[in-house]
Amino acid sequence: MNIRKTNDEEEKRKAVCREVLAQDRQKLLMRWPFIGGIMMRMELVPVRDDRLDTASTNGDSVFVDIDFYAKLTAEQRLFVLAHEVWHCVLLHFARKGGRDHEMFNYAADLEIHFTLRQENMAEPWVLPHDPGWESLSAEEIYEQLKKKSKECPFGDAGKANENIGDNSTSFDKHVYSGDNAEEIPDEGGDFVTDSDYAPIISADAVERARSRSIAAAQQVERVQGSLPAHIDTLIKRLKKPQLRWQELLKQFLTSCYGGNRRWLPPSRRHVWHNLYLPSMRTEALKAAVAIDTSGSTAEDLEQFFAELTGLLNSFGNYELTILQCDAEIQQVEHYSDVKLQPPKSRWKAFGGGGTSFLPVFKYIDKHPDERPNVLLYFTDGFGSAPEHAPNYPVMWVLTEGGVKPCKWGHSVKFKRKDSYGNG
Repeated sequence: MNIRKTNDEEEKRKAVCREVLAQDRQKLLMRWPFIGGIMMRMELVPVRDDRLDTASTNGDSVFVDIDFYAKLTAEQRLFVLAHEVWHCVLLHFARKGGRDHEMFNYAADLEIHFTLRQENMAEPWVLPHDPGWESLSAEEIYEQLKKKSKECPFGDAGKANENIGDNSTSFDKHVYSGDNAEEIPDEGGDFVTDSDYAPIISADAVERARSRSIAAAQQVERVQGSLPAHIDTLIKRLKKPQLRWQELLKQFLTSCYGGNRRWLPPSRRHVWHNLYLPSMRTEALKAAVAIDTSGSTAEDLEQFFAELTGLLNSFGNYELTILQCDAEIQQVEHYSDVKLQPPKSRWKAFGGGGTSFLPVFKYIDKHPDERPNVLLYFTDGFGSAPEHAPNYPVMWVLTEGGVKPCKWGHSVKFKRKDSYGNG
């Protein structure tokens, strides 16, 4: 397979598209000041790259395929840009977690659809859905789609896109944290890449997206005196964010993670959902997970490990040490991206006695070769912890009703079956 860069003719067409994008951004600012104000703070990037068929965002930039954008009417172009911005406002790129990419993209698009109805913006491509989902979040819509997975009309969704020649579930293909790909096998043919296309989501993209939305809302308030009710509610939530525990955990792991990154070409095996992303090869993330097996966490372990596995897989290479402990170490297991954890149904808790957190820290001290980049301690917090913090970062993952057992370390509250904004 040959990698071909964009040629001079494509660069000229990108320049034309860039001018059209700038004009469209001005129109958005005049007609929908909140969305336009956010877009003025983002970069609009026309690209010609085989990893992108339509449009996408990484939270900081909006990327559009020049062929796709050229086919759209003026109103369709405004919708596409507004749609991408709402993905950033609603922080969809930070909310996917370990969910199925295509199904979550479907749910996120529907959440935007219901939002744009409040904005009185006509939507040219509406995915099939249940009208009763209007008040639901993307996560809640996703759960509804899972229940209806056998009858969910993904195959018919492309009919909404026939005018632009797209036969997928949605016109846009989004980059979510953790969605990476393997190296492309050499299958012959040309694969066009564009150096302007940088879809990778940075660790602090969430905070920047939140700040842009708040700044745009403040500007609208200064000019108009007030915000529409649905935007005012959203901004209040952004100012006092109650992030899902999965997102907080993800941000914590990302901040603790060090390693050398090397970008590889994308994988053909991801073509089935039109996701073309470079692969991130890194040094292994060494994580330790301590489980308080005194009895209070038993019913939460299945969901916790399912979320944790998806999160670790987003880092690519990882080494995981699991320590089960009540008043003493009961079980130690080692897993990695090569030696995977057993299915959730096979997890077995060892212990059931009193609670002390000290043995876990003593174990790590006695096994320096297993010293982790980060320790996650899953517990209700009722037990004895070391007086001083260790020389590695610690996150206390507390069950509902749990309390942080010491003054040091970070903490997050684990909530069952939570939806975005509720934990």
